[in-house]
Amino acid sequence: MLFRSVLVVIVVTRRPNAQIASGSASPATSTTGQFDQGNQFTATPATTTTASPTTDYPTDTTTDIPTTEPTTMPPLNDEITQAVTGPYDMRLLVPAGWAPKGGTSPTVTEMDNPAVPGQYVRFGAAPPVVPGTLMDAVLHYEQTTPTIQTDYERVQMTSVSFGDAPEAVEWEFTFAGSLGTRHAIGLYWRINDIEYVLYASSYEPDWSSTQQIFQAVAATVTSP
Repeated sequence: MLFRSVLVVIVVTRRPNAQIASGSASPATSTTGQFDQGNQFTATPATTTTASPTTDYPTDTTTDIPTTEPTTMPPLNDEITQAVTGPYDMRLLVPAGWAPKGGTSPTVTEMDNPAVPGQYVRFGAAPPVVPGTLMDAVLHYEQTTPTIQTDYERVQMTSVSFGDAPEAVEWEFTFAGSLGTRHAIGLYWRINDIEYVLYASSYEPDWSSTQQIFQAVAATVTSP
């Protein structure tokens, strides 16, 4: 989900604009576009699929070659400008030029950094499939996601505040990827019986920039 205190400040102070209507069943639609100076959103439709529950948000199967030096990021305020949408009216901004990648899950969209192999953010939403609290669900993902089990180490898993969500959990961890150690963080929250996730991952040498990107993107998330 130096980082604990910085991230919590960002996550706590950013609030989704509105709640989702209870019982809504919006399709899992992902679009990209831009906000103009009049705050009008121009969208370019991407793929549309029917939303269905999923329990494998952290799945990480990338085979991209990691960079050997930490990535130097330009100022993030100039970069987090590409508007995207997810299922259940999820809206956020991601770095300009990042491209969508299909095949992760019908309810989760992945946006890849073309300049840094293996660095991406994912976001999505679906009705909960694990009974109990949100923490119970995230613990279940930790224990049952097959692609993160090799050399898995939890950095932290903490209940946090996020907007109007009655439950939110931040989960950070490392594991062995196909070409080296990967570092990941996920923010999970529930509103009106819908479970949302924002997730970022990269190879360890690129973690510093990935962490910055995750914080900046999390500050833009809304659920109108």
